[in-house]
Amino acid sequence: MDQKIKDIIEVADKLESRVSSYWNFYTVAVVAIIGWLVSSQISLSYSQALVVTIVCIVFFIANFHAMRAATKRVIAVESELNTLAKKTEFESALLKKELSYSSSTLLPSWVLHIFVDIIVLFVIWSSVKN
Repeated sequence: MDQKIKDIIEVADKLESRVSSYWNFYTVAVVAIIGWLVSSQISLSYSQALVVTIVCIVFFIANFHAMRAATKRVIAVESELNTLAKKTEFESALLKKELSYSSSTLLPSWVLHIFVDIIVLFVIWSSVKN
């Protein structure tokens, strides 16, 4: 296999690992927030809910932005890999097919992130005392 293809695969793997790390951090934060609100059974005042909402929104935007940038890089690297794979002769047609296929997309990530963000904000505001 061509060294350039090996290098691109290595870069793609590192970038995908970075995206996974952002998702893991996001998941831990979301579970912690919801767990804290549900298990403590506290009622937040309006001003407390507003502060928690602002902090969460800042976190969500920062995480989303980092995740989006890393995912766009993965897509770009996969695009380069696809182009090289189509030009390269492999002994395995299956390997050529897999390297010529892009697996990353932004839209499902965006939808999932925003959907979970809305759920967290709903849980925060449902904890507000009447």
